[in-house]
Amino acid sequence: MKNLKVQTALLAAGMLLCISGCGDKASDTGEMENAENIVPVSCVTLGDYKGVETGLSLKVITDEEVDEQMNMFIKDQGGVYKNNPEEVAKEGYRLIIAYSPKDNPFQMQEVYTYLGEATISEDFDNALIGKKVGDTVEANDKDGNLCSITVESVDIPTELNDEFIKSLEITTTDGVVLDTLSLLKDDIKDYLQDEENVKYNKEQTKKVSEIVISNCTFEEIPQETTNLFKQVIERNIEDTLKTAEEGTTRDD
Repeated sequence: MKNLKVQTALLAAGMLLCISGCGDKASDTGEMENAENIVPVSCVTLGDYKGVETGLSLKVITDEEVDEQMNMFIKDQGGVYKNNPEEVAKEGYRLIIAYSPKDNPFQMQEVYTYLGEATISEDFDNALIGKKVGDTVEANDKDGNLCSITVESVDIPTELNDEFIKSLEITTTDGVVLDTLSLLKDDIKDYLQDEENVKYNKEQTKKVSEIVISNCTFEEIPQETTNLFKQVIERNIEDTLKTAEEGTTRDD
């Protein structure tokens, strides 16, 4: 992260460089053939930019935010569950079910459903609670279709630990293996903090730029400079049109 004083100095220097022909010496871009004939004149005066305070502060990622992001990641992986074929389904359990509409048994689907979250529908959850592997029930899906449902697996929530993290076989783009809960949390925290750093730097740069510009005094750009830029633009347009015409001629 750049120091604020460094950022302001770079922005100020950049502003001066972007104003061609307005400093003590005209810029030579290679395209402006008559640049050396322009009368040197200053058209911008920088105001005070040292020690600019933007009032912005960098957000520091908390452990709570890391835990929230980690829980989302774990859920995307299917959650932390242990299979127990003898267990009776309860709210909070994960089931594997096979279901199909009663009027079309050939449209069979096998899916995970999380009791209490209405993964398919509340009616499904209510019908499945209290059931075991091998039980078959009927319930309506979200579209109101009556379905036949068979319980194929009952998984109970279990503790998130190093063994589970290791089973996910997570490897970062740098080749680091994240095989413990601590390593995964550290990686998530670094990722979230990097995002905040990028966001902060963008906002800081924008704010510093606004402050520096607001502190500048601008004078009218000399007519010689304006005419020169006009000539360059006109010549570029002519060159572009000429190139396009030559390309058309070759195609014909």
